[in-house]
Formats: sequence, C-alpha cells, structure tokens
Amino acid sequence: MSTITTAPRNTSPTLLAIESTWEQMARGADVERFPALEGLPLVELHEYFNRDATPAAWKERVLLELLAAATIGDELALHTVVRLFLPKATRFARSCTALRGMELDDAIATAVSAIWQAARTYPMHRTNSPMGNLHLNALSIISGGAAKDPELAVEDDYLEARLNREQQEPTPDEDLAEVLAWALESQVLDRDEVRLMVRYYLADEDDIATNRESIANELNLSPAALQKRASRIRLRLIEAVKIHIATVGRW
Repeated sequence: MSTITTAPRNTSPTLLAIESTWEQMARGADVERFPALEGLPLVELHEYFNRDATPAAWKERVLLELLAAATIGDELALHTVVRLFLPKATRFARSCTALRGMELDDAIATAVSAIWQAARTYPMHRTNSPMGNLHLNALSIISGGAAKDPELAVEDDYLEARLNREQQEPTPDEDLAEVLAWALESQVLDRDEVRLMVRYYLADEDDIATNRESIANELNLSPAALQKRASRIRLRLIEAVKIHIATVGRW
C-alpha cells in the first residue's frame, strides 16, 4: 500500500494544516495502537479507507474503534476521524445553507469544527452505520441543532456508500440520501420525518415489507395510514427541491 500523498497547493490552509498535523502524528503511531486496523500502518489508513474495494464492515469496525477512543480523550483517534472526513467537510462547505456567504476556507474550518465536535461526542450506543450517523450529527451541528438533538441518528446505512466516494457515480438511492441530508440541514424535514423516509423508502429490498410493518406498529398506524404519511412527506420534499432548483438554478 502506498502512503498518503501531500495535498495539492491549492488546498485550503485549514485542510493543509490538518493533513500535515495528522500525518506527523500518524507516522509515529505504534502499528498495534488500534487493533481494528489489523496491522495496517495508521499513516496509510486514509488512502485504504477510501478505496471502493475496501470492505464496508471493516470500515465500520475501524471507525467505531476510533470514535470510542476519541470520546474518552484519545487525540490521535480524534484527529484520525477528522482526517477521514475532510472530503465531507469540503462538501459541507460548498453546499450547506448555514455556510453560504462565508469565504471557502472559513466555511471549511466551520465544517471541520462540526465534525470534530460530532466525533468527540459520538453516542457509542449508536453502533449501526457510524459513518451515516457522524455525517448527520455534524450536519446538525452546522445548522445549529446540536444542543437540541445531540444523538441525531438514522439507523439505516443509507449514507454509507456516499461518504468518501465523491468520484463514484451516484445510484438513485444515494441521490435520495443526499436529498434527505439536504432536507434535514435546510429544515425542510425534521429528524423524525427523515428517519421515516429512510426506513420507508431505503431499506434493503428483502426487508421492505418487514420494515414498513415495524414502522406502522411503532407509530400505531395502519399500513394505509403509514403510506399516506410517507407520501405526504415525499411530496413536500419534492416541492421543496423544485423551489430550491428554481431559486438557485441547479441542485
């Protein structure tokens, strides 16, 4: 495995500083510091983590171990989580409504700070889809929702394929996931509505019927009433997207 290359010269000062600091820390780390890495040198983690062929289950184990260490004060683990999520910080800086009007590097710094806080305070009982949960927690912090909902979480893995794969052609499910993340950040939908949409529309194909039955039972609704509620939320989301496109001129 090749080691991490240095960032290009046009990278923001914030990204350059974080990458440089992390690489210095990682190069001095004991190879057994984080057992989930299974012998992979920490300095090579970012590159390996972002490969399409890297197993998703391995990524989850590594991230959960890093988050567990970060929440109890391990600065190397915390720096490593932030380093893994720098591509997402850049995406947040360019797309989040709360960061519009800021200079790009200032917006990136704000996004990085939100990821930092989300990693340090990650609720470790949320073991399913840590990448998706961390993504949404950071998004909530950026939009000012952290104090109200410190454990924002979506149980399904709907954001996992999207995270750290910026060059990959999105699938329809990934497109919907991106729209839902935008809807949460823009306060078009609240957390419970996003969770319902995720579970109703983005469950694995084999689990759709079971999942919808479970939702109906939890909400004390008939299947027909649940379908109507999901449809109303979906239509509201569609209208909000149309307005956004008409206003901004693009998605």
